[in-house]
Amino acid sequence: MVETGAWPAYVEIGPRRFRERFGLAFEQLRAGLRFQHRPGLTLSQQDNRDECLDTLNQQMLHFDQRFAAHTEWTRCLMDSTLTTKVVIGMTWKTFARRTDLLGFDEIALTAPVFGGDTIYAESEVLGCSASESDEPTGRVRVRTSGVNQHGDIVATFVYHLAVPRGADDNRAGDLRHRSHAEVEPGVYRERMGLFLEDIEAGEVYEHRPGWTGSAEASERDTLRALDHSGVFSGWHPGQRRSAERTRINPLHVLAAVTGMQTKTFSRIVANLAWQHVRFPAPVHDGETVYAESTVVETRPSRSRPGQGIVHLRTSASNETGRAVCAFERKVLVYARGHGPYEAAGY
Repeated sequence: MVETGAWPAYVEIGPRRFRERFGLAFEQLRAGLRFQHRPGLTLSQQDNRDECLDTLNQQMLHFDQRFAAHTEWTRCLMDSTLTTKVVIGMTWKTFARRTDLLGFDEIALTAPVFGGDTIYAESEVLGCSASESDEPTGRVRVRTSGVNQHGDIVATFVYHLAVPRGADDNRAGDLRHRSHAEVEPGVYRERMGLFLEDIEAGEVYEHRPGWTGSAEASERDTLRALDHSGVFSGWHPGQRRSAERTRINPLHVLAAVTGMQTKTFSRIVANLAWQHVRFPAPVHDGETVYAESTVVETRPSRSRPGQGIVHLRTSASNETGRAVCAFERKVLVYARGHGPYEAAGY
């Protein structure tokens, strides 16, 4: 059994090779444990509008500012379904192993949320009950609160999760690889990435979860970049529609693979450069991509105290093992004790 708070954020699957993993098993949870989930999310009125359009919500208080100005709120109120989805979604790093959300005992909306508010999630495990049968899961009762940038609780949810058994003994003996930091007795904050001193040349990190390419998302992303060529929507002027599955825009693939790195390499000051970017094979609609990064070199910055440069070599393949993307990347990373983390609640 892994001791409380010593949960690893990686599985060591070979010499100096680590695979990202998320979520606690049933045996690692107990009543009274509290978690601060990171990162937070700043909501916008555009998010509010999109939620209403996507869910056929015709409540004008959410998207008609002229109407909202005549209410006690004086501005558009955030749709409560969006608040619910965001707050519960934020808990995923701790409860990623859940196999089902079984239901809510209560959804309480205790304060208004507006565009521009930043929301964080905090959870307490209320109880754990083992299944009476030989089911491989247990039942976990959780209270999660949404907290805004002022520390006000804006929503509280009490709900039940089905969580698999099967905690292993892969201890996070190295503090740099722990998934949570204890910020006060019994309260654990999800950790976000490695500091400069934590990153060692020659180590390999396999990024998880994978990413499944979607033609719809690729087309939307392409259009938002002002590219109307149609190449990545399965059609191009002077070319017949292909029976082949739609290809994903390589720039969308590059963005996704880069994004997959951020769970391990999130303490970044700035992205300095990509080099030697290659797309040896296309990604098609519905294909899933996995990525891994090798640390080539780390060094302190010569001009920025408390920061350093990390050189990464990243490759990505689809579920069949076919290489689809490769690049080298240099990033500026904070050293331990530097950066906005303490002031920003990270």
